Amino acid sequence: MNKAKTMEPQGVSEKQAAERWPYSVKWYQKMRHIGGGPPYIKVGNRVIYPIVQLDCWFREHGLRYSTAEQRGGKNDSSF
Repeated sequence: MNKAKTMEPQGVSEKQAAERWPYSVKWYQKMRHIGGGPPYIKVGNRVIYPIVQLDCWFREHGLRYSTAEQRGGKNDSSF
């Protein structure tokens, strides 16, 4: 019995990354241009983001869903 295993891809395009994490395609393009963004690999004219490295990068840099989260959210009284 030979069952085909469904495996998650090891890398995603900028469009796929934008669908999976709350950042736009433009954000990924901007971060590649100015630097300091998540690691990526160029394959010809394609850009690939390794999923494991994206997960690590967002964990290390704090994945934010809104600008309010930078201050600690709506109930932050540190102003």
